Amino acid sequence: MAAGLRFDGRVVLVTGAGGGLGRAYALAFAERGASVVVNDLGGDFKGYGKSSSAADKVVSEIRANGGKAVPNYDSVEDGEKLVNVYNGSALMNKCTKIIMTSSAAGIYGNFGQANYSAAKLGLLGLSNTIAIEGRKYNIHCNTIAPTAGSRLTQTVMPQGELFNLYVFRHFSLCCMRWERSLGAIVRGKDQPMTPEAVRDKWEKVCDFNNASKPRSIQEVCHMDSESSNAFLVGRELTTKVYKYTHLEPILYALGVGMSTRDPDHLKFLFEGSEEFCCLPTFGVIPAQTSMFDGVPSIPGLDMDLAKELYGEKYRLLTVGQPGETLPNFTFLCLWNEM
Repeated sequence: MAAGLRFDGRVVLVTGAGGGLGRAYALAFAERGASVVVNDLGGDFKGYGKSSSAADKVVSEIRANGGKAVPNYDSVEDGEKLVNVYNGSALMNKCTKIIMTSSAAGIYGNFGQANYSAAKLGLLGLSNTIAIEGRKYNIHCNTIAPTAGSRLTQTVMPQGELFNLYVFRHFSLCCMRWERSLGAIVRGKDQPMTPEAVRDKWEKVCDFNNASKPRSIQEVCHMDSESSNAFLVGRELTTKVYKYTHLEPILYALGVGMSTRDPDHLKFLFEGSEEFCCLPTFGVIPAQTSMFDGVPSIPGLDMDLAKELYGEKYRLLTVGQPGETLPNFTFLCLWNEM
């Protein structure tokens, strides 16, 4: 992998940084060395009121982690005040990056959101004009259209439906266009998603040889599902190996009620017993590994175990060599989802 993405010596102004996606952007830029201006009017999700607490909280969080940040409480209606700290350096250096946040509701429309849709698509037009006019000053302007759960969407979608965490990683590099590539998986198993991972897969992300052209929000959601399933074709499952010592079978036996008061139970509780062995039902323990750390961890496969109807498994007991007391288990899992 090439060098990491850093923003040392740069100033990043994030509007609406007191919560939601703005907060995620501010924290991530600060973590990567930027000096962050945390702007938030501090109003409620309906746009009323004013408070400094939202911006102050994020600034404190950044400083506690060793980053540089200052708060700003001005409304975006007074945009000139927001950029006074930044405007001079941007034009003097003739180099800056502007990222507008639009929405799929603006691009495709959505029921009950006429005013919101119009405003969000207006940002896209504004971004295009800024990009044209700013080109001679080396000022770049792009637009993203993320979807994530925040206090603004609590009345629209269930809480926890989408996450701010994943949106930022693409925010560092993405822009929107009217057709969509098949994309690429940029997060490995047990690995965090990073801007570097997006950058390293950028060629595949921008491969429009098999591009789709969604015309509505419903088509966007449907294609997301199809695209995720497409990554599963030809993927080989890794072998899961469960290793254990005498301790695990003994703890399991104690957990299901075996007691030293019963002489017949000693063979399950005392490793020094000549008849020491596992309870036959101990096989459910390694089976849980395949359930919780196996199939659900395949990139591109979205499986919610809370919605599973049933899982079928069989256990294959491999007979060991003479003198071996602990068997090996192999499991095959079949799944049906509600």
